[in-house]
Amino acid sequence: MNTEPEEALSSRSAPSGGAGRRPSLVVNAFSNWVVLGVNMASGFLLTPFIIRSIGRDNYGILTLVASVVGYYGLLNVGVQSALFRYVARYAGQRDERLLNETVSTGVAMLLVPAVLGVAFSFMFAGWIGSFFNISPEDAQQFKYVMWLLGLSFGVSLAGGVFRIILIGHERFVLSNAISIVETLLRAAATVIVLAAGAGLVGVVAVHLITAAAAISVSAAAAFRATGALSISSRLVNRTAAKALITFGVSSFLIGIANLLRFKLDSVVIGRFVDIGAVGVYGLGAMFIRHAASIIVSGGGVLMPRFSRLGRIEEGRDACNALLLRSMRYTAILSFGMLVPAVLCGRAFIERWVGADFAEAYPVIVVLLAGYAVALA
Repeated sequence: MNTEPEEALSSRSAPSGGAGRRPSLVVNAFSNWVVLGVNMASGFLLTPFIIRSIGRDNYGILTLVASVVGYYGLLNVGVQSALFRYVARYAGQRDERLLNETVSTGVAMLLVPAVLGVAFSFMFAGWIGSFFNISPEDAQQFKYVMWLLGLSFGVSLAGGVFRIILIGHERFVLSNAISIVETLLRAAATVIVLAAGAGLVGVVAVHLITAAAAISVSAAAAFRATGALSISSRLVNRTAAKALITFGVSSFLIGIANLLRFKLDSVVIGRFVDIGAVGVYGLGAMFIRHAASIIVSGGGVLMPRFSRLGRIEEGRDACNALLLRSMRYTAILSFGMLVPAVLCGRAFIERWVGADFAEAYPVIVVLLAGYAVALA
């Protein structure tokens, strides 16, 4: 995408040498699948325990609030996606000045939606609870969950820049190692707080604390791995902001579509059906998110590689070959997941979380039938 802001940025500094020896795409993809496998195993083992500990209605509250907070992601207007691209580009060019200017500008731009999301959660949690007809005995708990997940959003959005820096430098293995430790600590802490009777609020508090800890470690790893990383208000500038916004617009529109696909259903069900039904639907939708994650985790390693190839003379042919090869593999994986879901989905759900959630089976079949095409 040739845009005026992008060209203005690029013209200010020439690349200093080649991209150097690049990490293996296979190793990076495998590390993504490992962290995905850990996350899926954690969810598989924890979900029945969480449901038994907090009950179906409270699980519905958790799913509903997570869906509402998920819409906050629209506030970043595609800046995160643009950061992925430009961090990878300037890391490949070894242009420290442009890299630091872009990162500093991105942090400043993401702090605004992070603060807005937290403020909205604290200001409107009560009104949102009444909109969904939350019972008086659950209203205060709904507020607490909304506040804590709002804080988690703010911390993760602003602090997520450090993970973007690691991935932009193709340090997938390091980033994924941090994610695995975070997942395991969160799972262990969740079991402890539920066993101690902390309930739903305790589960969400664990999420906030472990997210903040993981961001702290990612920040230290990003500074150590890149060597010359500098984030300062003095480096924030309009040129970098224009480049991030210009590229981010298309990602923003895609983000709206994804949020509507993954989050809108739970909101509608919570408004017009009941909280228990939200939990049932959320369980089925979780399978679809895992299916999408399998594809995205493998293809996610391509973003920084495409950004680097786009800046070298022979990059077009390499980009085309890589694109066609990746599309072939994603099609095989996408349709390969549909068959076992149809054949074994109902029996699996009943044995996993009980017959009360058997209605999640048709949700899985209908959604996955459509998503198989989209994911491919």
